[in-house]
Formats: sequence, C-alpha cells, structure tokens
Amino acid sequence: MAEGKTALFVGGGIAGLFGALMLSERDSRTRIVLVERESEVGGLLRAFDYGEHGRFDYGMHNVYDTGLTGLDERIAGLLPDAEWQISKGNARDVAGIFFRGRLQTNSPYIDLRTLPATLRQECVTGFLDAASNLAPEPAVATSAADVARAKYGAAIAENLIRPVLQKLYRRDPEDLDPLALRLTALGRVVMFSEPLTLELMRSAYLRGRVAYPEQRRLPAEFVPSLRTYYPKNYGIHHVIDALKARLARRNVAIMTGAQVVTIDRDDRRVTGATIERKGERTILEGITDLYWSAGPQFLAPLVAGKLPPVTFERGARTVVVNMLLDRQPAMDGLYYFYCYEPGFDTFRLTNFTAYCDGAPRNGLFPVSLEFLTYEQKDRPALEAQARSEAERFGILSRGATIKFCRAETLASGFPLPSVTNMKSLSALRQVIEDCDIENLHLLGILAEPGLFFQGDVLKHVYRTFERTA
Repeated sequence: MAEGKTALFVGGGIAGLFGALMLSERDSRTRIVLVERESEVGGLLRAFDYGEHGRFDYGMHNVYDTGLTGLDERIAGLLPDAEWQISKGNARDVAGIFFRGRLQTNSPYIDLRTLPATLRQECVTGFLDAASNLAPEPAVATSAADVARAKYGAAIAENLIRPVLQKLYRRDPEDLDPLALRLTALGRVVMFSEPLTLELMRSAYLRGRVAYPEQRRLPAEFVPSLRTYYPKNYGIHHVIDALKARLARRNVAIMTGAQVVTIDRDDRRVTGATIERKGERTILEGITDLYWSAGPQFLAPLVAGKLPPVTFERGARTVVVNMLLDRQPAMDGLYYFYCYEPGFDTFRLTNFTAYCDGAPRNGLFPVSLEFLTYEQKDRPALEAQARSEAERFGILSRGATIKFCRAETLASGFPLPSVTNMKSLSALRQVIEDCDIENLHLLGILAEPGLFFQGDVLKHVYRTFERTA
C-alpha cells in the first residue's frame, strides 16, 4: 500500500473508531486505515450473542453527555432520536453498593449512618478534623492512601476505604494509585441527614467530599443537566455498529486480527508501518499521521531504541457472567451496584432492564455479574459461584429462578491501578514523548495520566482533532 497519503489508527475501541470518524469527516482525500488485534472492533462495547437467549453487553456501558456540544451532537447522531432511551435528572445514573452485608440503594457512596455508633462518631470526627484544614487533595499524591487520609481523615481511610480497596484489588491503598479511588464510587461519603447535607453542599469544598443521602431526591440545583443515552433496542453494540457503518460509507479500511509490528520514522515523523495479519505482512507507506489507542506499553518498543526498566503487575482476571431471571431482580430500581464485601468476587452487578425497556426477552430479565477473580476456575465453577453470589446479594425476588447462566473470561479486562503500573505507564509515555514525533498522537485509556472513563476518553479524542484541525 504505497499510493497516496494514509492516516493509520491502531486500536479499534471507541477512541480509535470515533477518531477515525472525525478524521474521515474532515479529510476525504487521505486514506484511513484502522488496525485492531482482536477479531472484532468495539472493545468492551461489543456483545455476547447467545442465539435464542439474546445478546448481552460486556457489563454496564452507557453513553453520557460530555458537555462539549459538537461531541455530544455527533454521539447522539449515531442513532436516530427515536432509537435512544434517554435518562436525565436524578434518573441519569441510579447506582448502589453492597456493603457490610446489605444492598445500599439510597446512594452509591458509603453511608456512614449505617455504622455502629462508636465507629460512626470516630469517622465523623476524623472527617471534620481533616476538612477543617480546608486543604485541597494532595497535588502530588503517591498513593490512594495519601488521598483518602487527606480527604476523609484517618478513621474513614483506615476503617472503610482500606478494606474496600483490599477487597477489589488485593492490594493495600499504599500500593494503589489515586486513580483506584475514582474507579468506583469512593469519591464522597454520606454522613448526615438531607437538610444538613444540603447546607454543607453549598460549599464547593465540602460538595467534593459529602454525598447527598438520597440520590433520587437530590435537589435540582445540584443535578447535572447532562443526559445518559442507551439504545432502546437493547445493546450498546448498536453504537459500534453505527460507527462501523459510517466508517464503511467513508471508505475507512478496518483490519481486524492484525497488529503493527514495525514503525518507520524519518527524523521526527512516522513515515510507514508494517502490519501483520494471519502470518502475512502488509507495508503501509506515506503515513501522514499515526493515531495510537492501543496502549503506551505496546507503542514504546516500536518507536524507542531503549526502554527504561519497567514492571507491570498482573491484576485480576475479568469474568462477565450473564444471566436471565424469570422475575425482575430485587434491586429497588438500581441500574447497577458495586460489591465492597469481602468473600465475593463480584465487582459490579448490572440490571439492564432498569435503564433499557427493550432489555427483557422471552419474558426473562437479563443481569450480569462482573467478577474480578484471582483464582483459576473453569466455566462451570464460575457459573456456580455467580449463582451463589446472586442469591447471597438477595436480588432474586421471592420464587425467582435463574433460567440461563453463562460465564465469559475476557482476554483483557479491568486494569490494576497499582502505583507500580501507573509509574511504568508514565515512564513509557515519557519515552514516547521524548522521541518528539510530530505526527504521532496518543489516544484512548491512559493516553494521559488519569484518563480512564469513556466520556473523558471521547473528550480527549475530540479535542485532539479540534486542536489539529
């Protein structure tokens, strides 16, 4: 492929697909090639297809407004208005936690009011002592432990945050990056009644630490105006299908089951690349820009002659267990909840019907349990464990039964946000930056420090193309 100019996208997740769409809309003369190592594009926005049992998402995935009008219009425009189910106001995101043996449905943030009186008093006192300093979160925090202590005081950090992080990641907070506090609802705590909390929330400083105790009654002045989108015809894969269709109409070439094995450079520019697919190699020449969303750890060896010594710690395996129940799960309308309880492998349980009217099929209701598991288990063992945990959560309505259950172990899943891993990624990003390649653009998860959530990833992609227009 030596003719003309070519823009190369590496990574077929939402960042790569959306970036390719933006470039194709702006530049019709440059050939665009997207390379994805998996057999399908879409990353975690793909679907499991079980035939007569229907399709399942890879866990909980909604589309959120970002606040950038041009971006939000593009995302909403992927499907006709009539095909979106839109949630807004206090119904935008209704979540809970399983904590201290009970399903907490009033808030996804830890509710100190449920603690024994002595422990609660200790936590409140420690929080107020920490808050009285009016100090921001540490500008340079070495660990999640640093942030938790500064934000909440020692009692909450040690008695509540520490065991939750240990349950989720099998690491002490000192060994986890501050990002670990953002990956679930650990950014605030519920402490007081609604009237008192409302008064505290008038302070921007305290509003970043204290959560309103009843999420469905959050006063309008504090409710984000942004909306949540999900396809009415169940399945976040419809968004990926729409992206693929638009890219096909714009003649974007998508190569799946392929990977870049070499990158050619001429001084400060990428000029070509070699792509390997099914044992065969294709050489791309005349590359105008390289957009990489497949992770800095895979790019650095291709562009840098010498790498710093880095170590990547292995995290849990991610397993998605999909179920069909013959009755609505008993979750008080929650879209999902996080599990903070030791003795469970469940990270998150999603009730698809709560936010998608089209989710039920054949009179059955789909749910999924996302496991972070550190043990090697076969599919029957994982499915038996999922059934047991669903029962222990108490989500099975009286007389409800599980009619279908299927466990899927993901090739790549939830990252381990350890201090070691984040430092290693930072070192590799620095190596890439030091190469000073002017037509190389990092996109996607962790392309920048702390860049993780889908909305932030899309905003980063959008701003990248706005900046280079």
